[in-house]
Amino acid sequence: KIKHLPTQFFPSLGQTSLAGQMAAARRAELDKACQVFLAALAGPGDFLTATQRASLVQEALAAPQDLSCQSLRKQGKGPDLLKRVESLLNKKDPLSCLVYAVANLQDLLDAEWYQAALDKFSGLYPGRDEQVACLTELIAVTAGAIGVRSFYVATGQAVPAVPSPSGKGDARFRSVTEFCKGGLETTSYAWGPQVVKSKIVAAGLEKLGIAHKDWVENTNPVTPFSKLTSTPFSMSLQHTWMKTMYIPPSDVVRLFAKVPEGRSLGRPDMELVAGTYSGHVACAF
Repeated sequence: KIKHLPTQFFPSLGQTSLAGQMAAARRAELDKACQVFLAALAGPGDFLTATQRASLVQEALAAPQDLSCQSLRKQGKGPDLLKRVESLLNKKDPLSCLVYAVANLQDLLDAEWYQAALDKFSGLYPGRDEQVACLTELIAVTAGAIGVRSFYVATGQAVPAVPSPSGKGDARFRSVTEFCKGGLETTSYAWGPQVVKSKIVAAGLEKLGIAHKDWVENTNPVTPFSKLTSTPFSMSLQHTWMKTMYIPPSDVVRLFAKVPEGRSLGRPDMELVAGTYSGHVACAF
């Protein structure tokens, strides 16, 4: 229990409740950030169109309420997970099954699932790097939508309606080579290919209004954002949302950086909550 934690290491625990009242101003700030993020998730992305992403958001918001995946969870890890999900859900859109797997079976996903999932994008893009980017984007959109849903459920509010795609809604890229020369690489960290530092094409990032110097650290294989480098726009959305919901990305490794104004928790306490949650949901990171 929180009252038994060593408060000398977590100074703000005696001043505020982790599950207590949230200041009205902070609640409004979080609400606005989530609404902006949700609208962007349903808009045009890196390699997926606005229509495709809006459909993924709708699926992701509904996925946690579907109890059909519980039988697969009881089975635990095993071969042909994606085929088992497809057989169970019987959905016409193959991408829907990927969303449900990411939403409900994260701790069961492995390299075999990853490779099988990549094949589902062969009809959209012939190149393997672009298929990697599409799967990465699907994961980013799914995780983002569920994060937004979790905020509203936890605070007792209704999840905002997903905005309908407006305008042309085309994807921003057609090829990974627009921002990565020579293709993605697989490092010794996990099984998702990424952009490595030496292959960054600055012009591709500038197209998104991102400066090379501000983005290059994301390519460090040990950082959690390295696997999002194949989708720089989707990563930028995550970074912007993160600044409000958590802390600026640049402060993640700066444990003594000043916490932004208006936060009721200090940095050690934020990490305590984050670590406890990550352990509860069996987050591989």
